[in-house]
Parts: sequence; structure tokens; C-alpha cells
Amino acid sequence: MKKYIIAVLIGITLPLGVSLAQGGPGSGAGGGGGVGAGVGSGTGASAGVQLQLQDQDRTQKQDQVRDPSTHSGTEPDQTRTQDQTRLQLQATTTAAGTGQQVQEQQRAQEQTRLQLQLEATTSPVGNGARLRQTIQQREMELRQEASSTPQGDQNIVRNENRVRLAVHALLASQNLLGGIGPQVSQIAQQIDNSVQTTANAEANIRARSFLAGLLFGGDRQNATVIQQAVAQNQARIQQITQLINQASVSADVQTQLQTQLQAMQEEQTRLQALAQQQERQWGIFSWRF
Repeated sequence: MKKYIIAVLIGITLPLGVSLAQGGPGSGAGGGGGVGAGVGSGTGASAGVQLQLQDQDRTQKQDQVRDPSTHSGTEPDQTRTQDQTRLQLQATTTAAGTGQQVQEQQRAQEQTRLQLQLEATTSPVGNGARLRQTIQQREMELRQEASSTPQGDQNIVRNENRVRLAVHALLASQNLLGGIGPQVSQIAQQIDNSVQTTANAEANIRARSFLAGLLFGGDRQNATVIQQAVAQNQARIQQITQLINQASVSADVQTQLQTQLQAMQEEQTRLQALAQQQERQWGIFSWRF
């Protein structure tokens, strides 16, 4: 009986063992599926890292566009470009400075083309005869000075000498004019100071080439200088004339001074005509200026 029961149990457990044995591979396959899942998880993580690297590279490129200096590869090119720009700026600045210096030197040369001695050292005289004598002596000196001037400027100096001689007469007569003497001398010195300006302005006009006048017209810059000086001198001459007419001056002295004032006024009229002629003269390209 016991043997029968044992045999039955063995008969039951054997199929179950076989079934369990057959179910093992299925479990193994399931385990294999777990391994596949692990591999899939590893592949997904690798793809995530690759996307992150791509994002970082894209961000760097965007930063490079916004600020190229942050990219180490372009630093040499940028440095070279900056150096070239700096050198170009330095060359431009140097050229501009040199051009300005040349213009300033040319302007200074134009303003000092003619060096005329001022009449400020004139000594006052004590009477009409002495006044006439000193006028004659100074006139001879001015003639000699004009003769020693370069040929092209002699006429300019001769014309300006009329003003210088008149100034000399006014300064020499200071003690003969009573209380107005110092005032007349002060105004006469102002006229004397303008002689250098008008003489050089006229010299620049005369030295201008025919072609420059044909193309660009008259020398309006120097014409303006002359016009301004003439306007001031005409007002000064009128002021001196009024002072002398109102003062108690001998007839001889008054006649001599009026003669000199007339010569001075005639020179202002001549200069004014020269300036007006330059302002009216038009050239081919005058409309551009």
C-alpha cells in the first residue's frame, strides 16, 4: 500500500518537474527581455548626452554671433583687424595734422609777406616848420624802402606808404594839437597797425595766378580782410578830422595834416575798389562756392 502511494506521488511530480523545467527558458527569455530593456535604457541615456552636447554647441555658436571675441579661434584675426584699424587711424590723424600744419604755415607766410616798419617811434616836433621838415625826411626814407622791395610788391608798398607818411605826420604833431594830441596819436597808431594787414592782403591778391582767377573768380578771402580794415580806417580818419577841426591849431599845421588825411583817405578808397573788384569777379566754378 505504501509502495502504491509513493508510486502515485512520483507520477504526479515528474510532469510538474518537466513543466517547471520547460518554464525555465521562458523565464530566461524574460530575463533576456530585462537585459534588452537595460540595453535600451543605456542607448536612451547616450542619446540624451548627445542632444545635450548639440545644445551646448548651438549655444556656443549663438554666443559667438553675439560676441565673436568669446571664440578663441577668431582672436588672432580680431587682433590683426584691430591693429590694422589702429594703424589706419594713426595714418589718417598724422596726415590731417600735417595738412593742418602746412595750411597754418602758408597762412603765416601770407600774413607776413611784407614786413613794414611801424611809425610808433616817431618823435613829436615843436612847430609847423619842423613838422614839414620831418614829413619830407620820412617821405624820402619811405621811397628808398619801396625801391628796395621786390619788384612785384613795390607798387603795393608805395601806396601803403601814403598811409604810413600820414601816420608819421599825425604822431609828430602830437604836441602841436593841444589837449587832443594824445587821442589823435592813439587813433593814428591804430591805422598804422592796419597797414601790415592790408598790404599783405593786397600782395596775396596780386600774386594769385590768372588761371586761379579764371576758374574760381576773385580772392574773396583777402578782399574781406581789406574791406574790414578799410571800414575801420575810414571811421578813424573821420574821427581825427573832426578832432582837428574842433581844436585850436595853427593854420599851417592844420593844412599839413589835412593834406595827409586826404592822402590817407584816397588810399582807403583805392583799397576798397580793389576789394570790390575781387568780390565781383566770377570764375567758371564760382557757383560751387
